[in-house]
Amino acid sequence: MKKKVFVLVMVFSLASQLLLVNASDNDNDISLEDAATAINEVSDISNITEDVIETKKEVYTETNGDLVTINKDESNIVCVEGDEIEEFSIELPSDDDTLEVIDDDMVMTEGEGFSVGTEIGESEIRNSFVIEDETSPEVYEVEFNLPQGTFLRYAKDLDGFEDGSIEVADNFGDVIMAIDLPYAFDAEGKELNTYYVLKGNTVTQVVKHKGVDNVAYPIIADPSVKFGSWFEKSSGWGMNGKWRCLKLVPKLSVRVTAASGVCNFSALSAIVSNSVANASWKAVYKKYHNSKYWKNTKGMKKQYYCHFYFAFAKKSFNLEPGRPNVSWTKTIKAKCNPT
Repeated sequence: MKKKVFVLVMVFSLASQLLLVNASDNDNDISLEDAATAINEVSDISNITEDVIETKKEVYTETNGDLVTINKDESNIVCVEGDEIEEFSIELPSDDDTLEVIDDDMVMTEGEGFSVGTEIGESEIRNSFVIEDETSPEVYEVEFNLPQGTFLRYAKDLDGFEDGSIEVADNFGDVIMAIDLPYAFDAEGKELNTYYVLKGNTVTQVVKHKGVDNVAYPIIADPSVKFGSWFEKSSGWGMNGKWRCLKLVPKLSVRVTAASGVCNFSALSAIVSNSVANASWKAVYKKYHNSKYWKNTKGMKKQYYCHFYFAFAKKSFNLEPGRPNVSWTKTIKAKCNPT
C-alpha cells in the first residue's frame, strides 16, 4: 500500500534576467506570469516534468513514481504520495487560495509582497520565492508536520561542522530528506545574506535585504528539497581493474547540488550540501550493506564523501571496499582512492 506523503518544500530559484522593480513604486507588482518566466529562465531542474494537469479541484503530476498534488483550496501545500517516504506535511507562508498554472509546468501562488513558483523534478521539488520590493518580508516560515520518530536538524559533515543545510532524520539514524543550502541574489546578481533558523519543526529562511544599498528587485532566494532515489538503476557491484567495486551513477538530484549548475552568475561557487551528502550516503548504505561484497564501511564512507565533495564531475562514484581505511585527509590527498 502506498504511503501518503505531504511534502511542502520551501525552495527558491535564482534569475539571471529578471524584470527590475522599483522598490518605491508598489503599484508595479510583479505578475505571476512574469515571475514564472523569470524562474524558468534559470531553473536548474533539467529533468522537470512538462505535464502538470489541472482540474477544478487540484493540480497534479507524476514523476519518478511519486504523485505530486496541490489542492486548490490549500494551494500553499504540496502533497506527495509515494512508497519511499512516510506521511508528513509542510506549510508555506503564501496564500492558500491563489493558484495559477503557467506553461503547464510551473504552479504559482502569491503571498504578501512575494510569489512562489513550484517546479517538480525527479526526486526534487523546487519552490522559488520571488521577493518583490523593499517592503517584502525578510523572514519566510515553513512549518513541518513530521511523522512520529522523525525530526529536523542541521546537517553536519564528517568533521562535525554544520554548513547551514537541514535534513529530516529518524530515530534509527537514517536521513530521509535533504534541504539544500539557501542563497539569495538580486536581479543584477548581487549576493545577499541569507540563512536558515531552525526551531522545532519550523524552518525559517531569513533574507537580509531591507536597508541594503543598491538592491535591484526582485530578489530570488533559493534552496531545494531533495528526496527519494539518488542513483540510477545502472548502479551496482562490478570490477574496476583489480578492485571489487560498487559503481554508483548519481542522478541529477545529487549531481546538480554538487556541480552547482544553478545559474549564470559567476559569483556562485560550487554548492556542496551536507544534507544531500548525508541523505545519499545513507541510501547507499541501506541498499548495499547486506551484500557479500560489502566490508570496510568506514573506508567506503570516506570514499563516498570524497567523491561527493571533490569528484562530483565523474560519471560514477566508484567505491572499493578492498582499499584501506585511512584518515579523511589522506583519502582526499589520494583523490578518493587510498592505497
